[in-house]
Amino acid sequence: MRRWRLTSFFPDMQNPARVHLSRPRRHTVRAAGPPRPHHASGRPTGFASDNATSWDELVAFLSRPSAYGDVAPVTSIETHISRVFLSERYAYKLKKPVRLPFVDFSALSLRHAACQSEVVLNRMLAPGVYLDVIPVVERGRHLHLGGSGRIVDWLVKMRRLPAASALPAMLARGEAHRRHAYALADRLASFYRTAPRVATTPEGYANRLIRWIDA
Repeated sequence: MRRWRLTSFFPDMQNPARVHLSRPRRHTVRAAGPPRPHHASGRPTGFASDNATSWDELVAFLSRPSAYGDVAPVTSIETHISRVFLSERYAYKLKKPVRLPFVDFSALSLRHAACQSEVVLNRMLAPGVYLDVIPVVERGRHLHLGGSGRIVDWLVKMRRLPAASALPAMLARGEAHRRHAYALADRLASFYRTAPRVATTPEGYANRLIRWIDA
């Protein structure tokens, strides 16, 4: 298992060093093909939708500026379990209908519950960023954000943060310093100091972490 140190990400804590960060895939307005749910075995099983709207239709709708009342192009960032759509002012996270060893988003109800939990948890660390859980609904044979209608899926609505404030951008400009690492450590220490404890053993924690990494 590879070990990471803060000095790998904050070069001023030691001699300057090159830092290589992997980045999530970015997409233009045209949507990629639909992801397919995976069971614990990792075998794709096809898109298991709770409704008649296809994944392609949903992604295409969320990729259009008109969905948010904007005119600027929408950028999307894709990970293995979600897709984030960046409008002019907000970010909307759509969870993929996947089932993996460490997460199950295969049903609409599970994605809804996961969105709610994400907002509740992350508001503890970033209350001004995580704003709401909103539905994508079908009304009058068209998709809409919020309002009445048949619920197609759920989104986590977040305030869009300046790209220049992201750690990779700060590293590229040589502006990530020791004080940022200390501020982050203080915030996390305060959070975990008051977080509910979960009964486990060192071996159980290590084995679960290894399974997640291998997945």
